[in-house]
Amino acid sequence: MDCSLLVSLAGLAPTIRFIAVKLMPSMFHANLKGFHVIAPILVGTIDCEHLIGPAHFQLISYPLLYLFGAPVLITVAITIERLIALFDRAFYENRKIGIGPMLLGITLTINMIIIYIVFRNEAFQYSTFNFFLIPPSSASSFNLLIVGLFLINVGNFATNLALARFLQRFNSKTASLSTRYLIEELHTSTNLTIGISFLHNLFFAVHLIDTFAIRFLLPLVVRDATLINGLRGIMLVLPVYNLLAGVIAAILMKRLNWQKSKKRRQVVSIEYSGVQGAKNHDAAIQNCWNFAVEK
Repeated sequence: MDCSLLVSLAGLAPTIRFIAVKLMPSMFHANLKGFHVIAPILVGTIDCEHLIGPAHFQLISYPLLYLFGAPVLITVAITIERLIALFDRAFYENRKIGIGPMLLGITLTINMIIIYIVFRNEAFQYSTFNFFLIPPSSASSFNLLIVGLFLINVGNFATNLALARFLQRFNSKTASLSTRYLIEELHTSTNLTIGISFLHNLFFAVHLIDTFAIRFLLPLVVRDATLINGLRGIMLVLPVYNLLAGVIAAILMKRLNWQKSKKRRQVVSIEYSGVQGAKNHDAAIQNCWNFAVEK
């Protein structure tokens, strides 16, 4: 019998065992099977390889683009709510008007209307390979939206810087305890919004620079329209922004809460031991004597 046939037959047993015992139950194989199940749902089966069909593009890209503009407008709503709280600080805690949920609902509705206006005339007739690759007929409107959001971000960033400066200089000695607490909370939330607005401005600026370079400068060097379209498709500015916006906001919030707790412990806590503890004890006794003498 041929030696190659013997070796091949001998190799069947470990191969079958590997497939049945190791490969089938493995997580990698599950991921592979999941990919073959999920991929046709997302991209469909186009004759030209696996491209994203128009229906799938509308189904997935609309929520992604909605999430792209929502954080910007929400930070503006937060700034408006803080300004209202600041100017009405003497009575703000006693008024249950739900200004926050109202502004959030208005903001999300405005964002939905904006996305509808940008794509209302889009026919979505062509397949693509990237959910963030805006169709040519809507690209100019979307770029105007990016510029508008960038300018809104700049204005919001400047407003929060001015608000943080005012809160830092605010004289809280004559204010009530509730007002001082409100000012402290406003200062913390303002610092959070400054960090998030800076992230927005950074990514919008990078996106605008990339868009300008690819649309106007790259054709001067590269003549292949397919290559230019491919470079547009691999731009990861928008997906990375969607990925990092919530993560960085959570990290900033955790850090600000830690700083606030640390400051509260330093201001509120009273030492009872050592030299400082003795001084605090003497000061408390002296305050009692002063109060008794005044009576």
